Amino acid sequence: MSEAGVLKNLLEEDYDFDRKADNVARAKGLVVVVPKSNQLQFDLDSEEAKAEFVRRIGLFFHDSEKYNLVINSSSSGVPHYHATVTFEEFEFDEWKRICLQSVLGSDPMREYLNAKRTWYDVSNPTRLFEKP
Repeated sequence: MSEAGVLKNLLEEDYDFDRKADNVARAKGLVVVVPKSNQLQFDLDSEEAKAEFVRRIGLFFHDSEKYNLVINSSSSGVPHYHATVTFEEFEFDEWKRICLQSVLGSDPMREYLNAKRTWYDVSNPTRLFEKP
């Protein structure tokens, strides 16, 4: 199958951007975690992606920025990770959240779908599926 065909299947099967997230998560035995207004969420698909994310966030947000970083293995298991960054003094609209998540190293397909859900006014466009 061509690369375009593989992508089409992913978009139609696993990554349908407008299906109810709760239904998709429940079918996989997972729960949906939506960021709070002061949070960024990251999907990191390798050890290298995790290391690059840690490097970028350290460069982007200086020591004067107060935030808490939590990194856990994703439901797929290591070397896949989810990271949540919670800020004391910042809040994000969806577009700013997606932009920052993208430039700081979150999975490009996830951020593409977050942008598409935001564009089409899908509620809670940014989310992670986690183990309960």
